[in-house]
Order: sequence, then C-alpha cells, then structure tokens
Amino acid sequence: MKKILIGILGMLILVGGIAVDANAIDPLGPTISGYVKDLAQNGIPGVKMNGLPENPTTGSDGYYSATVPSNWTGIVKPQKIGYAIFPFSTEYVTITSNQTQNYTAVLLPKVALSMQPGTYNLNGPINITMTLQNQGSDFFSVQGFMATNFALFLQFYDPDNKLITSNYGVGRTPPPPAVAHIETAPDKVELLPVDYVEKVLPGWVLSMSFNVRDFYTLTTEGNYTVKAKINMRAYLPSDVNETQTNPPSGIFYALHDLGSSGDAESNVVSFALSTQTNQTITVTTEPPTSAVYPSSFGVAATASSGLLVSIAASGACSGSGSAGSASINMTSGTGTCLITFDQPGNSNSTYNPAPQVTRWVSAQKANQTITFGPLVDKTLGSPPFTVSATASSGLAVSFSVLSGPATIFGNTVTITGVGTVTIRGSQDGNANWNPATPVDQSFSVTQAQKADQTITFAPLTNKFYGDPPFAVSATASSGLPVSFSVFSGPATISGTTVTITGVGTVTIRASQAGNANWNPAPNVDRSFQVLYAFTGFFSPVDNPPTVNAAKGGQAVPVKWRLTDANGVGISDPGSFAGLTSYQANCTQWGGITDPIPEEASGASGLQYLGSGNWQYNWKTSKGYAGTCRVMVLTLKDGSQHTADFKFK
Repeated sequence: MKKILIGILGMLILVGGIAVDANAIDPLGPTISGYVKDLAQNGIPGVKMNGLPENPTTGSDGYYSATVPSNWTGIVKPQKIGYAIFPFSTEYVTITSNQTQNYTAVLLPKVALSMQPGTYNLNGPINITMTLQNQGSDFFSVQGFMATNFALFLQFYDPDNKLITSNYGVGRTPPPPAVAHIETAPDKVELLPVDYVEKVLPGWVLSMSFNVRDFYTLTTEGNYTVKAKINMRAYLPSDVNETQTNPPSGIFYALHDLGSSGDAESNVVSFALSTQTNQTITVTTEPPTSAVYPSSFGVAATASSGLLVSIAASGACSGSGSAGSASINMTSGTGTCLITFDQPGNSNSTYNPAPQVTRWVSAQKANQTITFGPLVDKTLGSPPFTVSATASSGLAVSFSVLSGPATIFGNTVTITGVGTVTIRGSQDGNANWNPATPVDQSFSVTQAQKADQTITFAPLTNKFYGDPPFAVSATASSGLPVSFSVFSGPATISGTTVTITGVGTVTIRASQAGNANWNPAPNVDRSFQVLYAFTGFFSPVDNPPTVNAAKGGQAVPVKWRLTDANGVGISDPGSFAGLTSYQANCTQWGGITDPIPEEASGASGLQYLGSGNWQYNWKTSKGYAGTCRVMVLTLKDGSQHTADFKFK
C-alpha cells in the first residue's frame, strides 16, 4: 500500500507538473503558487483554490499564490462552476520549500432538461428529455488523465420539496459505448441502446429521453421538481492498477453541479401528477393566415383523448362548433379573427382539460365595384334630373360633377350651360370595404330649338252686375304658367282674380310668353256678359209667349224692373239703350222686316219709378194696324228683351 501511494505521488508530480526547489526555504513558510489556464493558455480568473489557507482565488490572469506553514500537509482542490480542472487535486505532505503547481481548466458540457408542461396521470408516462452540449473541448483526455465516465444525475423533489433520491441518473461512457445506463448506486441497470459517434468531438450534442416510470414509482398527487447535476469520474494513466476494487484515494471526484451553475433555469423542470390524464389538441384543418370580408372558411381539430373539440371565433369573425369542426365567417375587414380550440375534459375525470390552442387570422378589406349606367344627352333648359348608381358592397354611391356646365346636389343634376358634362360616381369604402374605383359618365348639353305651345282656356259664364270677384284659370301645353289681362270691357284683373266694374261685354286674354325652350303661345280670349237682373215686363205688357193686343197709333206703356246681383234697384238712366220693333209672322213670329227705332209718346219718354222700376211710353204707328210686331227693349248691358203684339 505504501509503495502504491509513493508511485501515485510520483505520477502526480510528473503529470501535474509540480516543481520543487529543495534549496528554496522560506523562513516564514513555503509558498504554493501557479496558474490555472484553459487549453488555449488563457488565464481563468475566479478559480477557488480549496484547501489552501483562506481558500484564495485566481486573479484575472489565472495566477494564484498562498503561503503555508513550514511542514504543511494538505490537499488543494481547485474549483470553478462549469469547469473540469486537471489535475483534480494536489496532495502536499510536510512541505518545507516553495511549490509551483499549474492546472488546466476545461469548459464542461451544458445540460438542459425539457418536458411537455402540464399535469400527468399517476398511471401514465412521464417523459423527460436531457440534452448535453459540449462547448468546444474534448475533456475526456487532458494532460494524461482519462475521464472514464460522466453521469447526469436527476434529483427528484416531492410536493413538500423533499429530496426523493440523489442517486438517480443517466450516464454514458466515452466512445465507443455500447449502452447508456442508469446508476442507482451501487448497481448499474441498462436503460436502452444509444447510437453515439465513434469519437467524441468538440461541439458534440447528446440528447436522451426516458420515461420516469421505468425507474421510479411516484404515487402522490401534487407538484414535483426535477434538477440535474453532472459528475465526472477519472482515473490515472493505464499503469495504475485499474482492476483494484477501490481506486486510490482522491481519484474519483464530482466535478460539476449544474444545479448551482449559471445554467440553473435550463436544468430544472416541474410537473404535476393527478388521477387524470393529460390530453392535447391537434388542428387538422388550419385556417388561412388572412381572410377577406365577408368570406368563410372551415377549421377542424381533434383531441388525443378522442373527446370532441369545441371551437369558437371572436374579434373580426364569428362561428362556433362543438363536434370538432366549424365554419368561420369574417364579420369585419379590419382587425384580427381569434379562433380558439378547447377540450374541457370529461365528467368521469379521466382526462384533464387540454391546453387551449389558438389561431389568428388577419382580416382583410374586400374590394368593391360601382355600376353606373350611361347618361342621355340633354338640351339647354331641360329640367333638373336624377342619376343613380350602385356599389357591389351595398354602400351608398356619391356623385360629383367632374367637369362641364352643371351642378349636382345629392343625386340631382342641374344643367347650367352648353357643353359636355362628366358626372363621377364614388364610394369611399369603410371598415370592411376598400374604396371603389370611381366610374365617370358623360353627356352632352346642346342648344334647344324652341317648341310651340298652346293655351287651353275654357269659356267664361255671364255674370250679373254686382257679382263678387271670381278666379279664372288656363294651362299651357309647355307646363309654363299662364298670365291674364282684361282685353276689353268693364272689369279689372289681378293675377287670376277678375273684378266687375260695370255692365257690358268683358274680354279676358290668356297669354304665355315662352322661354328658352318654348315659343310664345297664341293668345286666347274669352268673353262674358255683365248683365242687369231683368225681372220682365209688367202690366199692361205681358211677356212671351203671351201676345199683347194693341191699337195702331195709340201709346203703349212699357214697364220693367232692373236690379244688380244683390237685388238693389238700378236707377241709372243710361241703363236704357233704346226701343225697336219689327214686323213678324203672326203664326211663327219670325221676322219679316228689319227692326226700326221707336219713339216715346209726347214728352213722357223714359220715366224712373223708383226701386229699379222703369216706364217707357211707346208711341205706336197707325200703320201697324192689321199687323203683328215684336217689340225689342235694348239695355246698356247689351241684353235685349222682347214682347209680341198684334195690332188692330
């Protein structure tokens, strides 16, 4: 045993590069110093030199130095998280002189744990993936030391955060390996074959997945945490007896604990256990990344449990389904359509609710077109007219005069001159529709030839003197308004209202002067009589058809009464225009001779008797004897009143 130890110490001195100066004796105590460098000879700062007094650390250049008491004995173990440092340790025995020991630091692989997040069934699989990535060094052989094994250990913590085991892990042997294995010290259990490269190269990546339940039984519901650390095992060169049951002291070291390294978050995973099984949703019919309003599309999804997936849409779309499929309708041309896929589990608690799956669809405005038909040509003076157009979106189309002699208000066009008019139809769009391409339509406006027009003016009925004002009316075939005037007679007119001012014949003229499109209409005159109210002849003269008997040469008193329309007697002597007679056939009373003026008898003449009563003493001729005559009383209003006489 002593011989072996001496051999080992000699090998440590040879391999580790310890330099001992037997003559360099420090009266205050010897100094132990040296450098810690990487394979490129760059100094590694911050390496803790455990075992030396006060455990000093290396400086920025990797240098360390410590003074120890004379005859000092101890073991120095350099350490820095994330590095394997060779040699792993240096043992000093009763040293009395200065010692120099240099070390080589190799960057260890990174380790990361990953698993599907969620809740796992107590009886189902729990898969964890472990990935190691070398950072550029072949750390299996450094300065003559051969790393014969490294292992990734998993530490399980129960829902009460108590460590379940610290000796559970997955490891591998340097190439050429046969299998990976689980270490549950002191036994080794084969896990599964793993294909490795024949030579471990800088930058290699090792990824392994395993089912926790193949190696460990977890029976308690709750949240579990898994952490990882890596260990390195190394032995001295091959001249050391590697077959011995217990390798020399200090040769096996735990080199790296990732649980306390800068990679801590990447090598810690958590999961929960329950009596339910997790399930996942897979979208089998994907929606488009964008969709145009108001289009529709279908989506579908399945759950790993076989349960039906419910689908809902919101935002710029609508639609739903409870049997794993749905038709989604775009309800807006702006914004985003959110589609959610859910499976809430089942009533018998076999499956947990599945993590919700979402899809987003960008809403796009739809294009639209305008339908605007041709416009017919117009003539100057044409009345205002309307235009119309439609948009495929159903939105209202607006109009404007792009050019030409016209104005527009709403959709009503008013012509203002001669030329070409272009009307533009526009639709500016909205949240769902893009603006439409404007559509222009043109028409020509020419100077019109005037058209003829006529006036329709109905006959007017006679009136009595004293009747109230009355209205007249007429129309022009052009539709233009007709104006009126008193052409002749005792009346005045204002607008269409006629006022009687006397008796006689009144003529009203209807006129239409025309305009830019219509020639003046021929005037139309309508006449009516303004009469006295004649109550007939009084005794001794009878009114027709009675034949009065008279003696030729004798005077006949002719009496009558005149009033206005209101029964007021007419006292104006001018109301009498004259008395005439003509010889008539005594049977048919047709005229035989022309009328002749008659005279009054003596100085009696025309007499006013009051209250509109008048008397005229008709002086008959002796020559009338044996004849029949018709007496005619003519009034100022132009009316004539007759009485039949038979003379003897």
